[in-house]
Amino acid sequence: MTEMFGYTACRQLSQMFLAVLFFHSSEYVLVAAIHGRSSVNLSSLLISKAYVFAMMFALLEYVVEIALFPGLKEYWWVSNLGLVMVIIGEITRKLAIVTAGQAFTHLIKVNHEEQHNLITHGVYRFVRHPSYTGFLIWSVGTQIMLCNPISTIGFAIVVWRFFSQRIPYEEFFLRQFFGSEYVEYALKTPSGVPFVKKIQKSSSDALLKKFGIYLKLKLINPSELAFANATFGSKDDADFLKWNHLNLLNSLDWNGFSLLNIFLILTKTASL
Repeated sequence: MTEMFGYTACRQLSQMFLAVLFFHSSEYVLVAAIHGRSSVNLSSLLISKAYVFAMMFALLEYVVEIALFPGLKEYWWVSNLGLVMVIIGEITRKLAIVTAGQAFTHLIKVNHEEQHNLITHGVYRFVRHPSYTGFLIWSVGTQIMLCNPISTIGFAIVVWRFFSQRIPYEEFFLRQFFGSEYVEYALKTPSGVPFVKKIQKSSSDALLKKFGIYLKLKLINPSELAFANATFGSKDDADFLKWNHLNLLNSLDWNGFSLLNIFLILTKTASL
């Protein structure tokens, strides 16, 4: 256990803690500066139960591996690569927030507001979702910096899967807000998340239009609930659909169970 108090562990863990602290505190400060303190809350720190669990698992992996396989943590070229990724990811995300200004929010907007403009300059010239790019690089980089092989793979899969699900829904609304202007921009600009293709007409859009579910489900009125009940078979399914849409679109809570069930519910409608 002496390795836990050695130079390697002290350096790598301190880098990790500083990276996490700076990422979340600067995120909160920036959003507060842009939108005003009254418009932000603790959720603006982007910390969820799933996120805390992932970080605790990463820390546990580190402790176990440095105790049993201390040599695994001595690949400094790997650790330094992770540190570089953390810095690049941090800069990319913060540039995206500053460039977008008031158009940047943590929640997907389902209504077009006056300050919500299409941003295509700065870092948005290169990728259309630079904040997602930055977060993906940053989160995976934290685990490479710790030389955590299991968490590196896990973070990469979970974060990528989350954004690959979120981007099509977000772009559905962006097409509604900006029309052909956004389509033209998206066709020539990559998403910024690997293997998330350029904008295209998706089956999920067709389903949403077919059933009139445009995800503007701040409240379900009685007629909408009755319609959802008839469509999905029960009040529980309808309420579950509402909850999962809001959870999927408006949080950074990587809930695989929710994503699986929303997929199953939407798939169930395809045969109607």
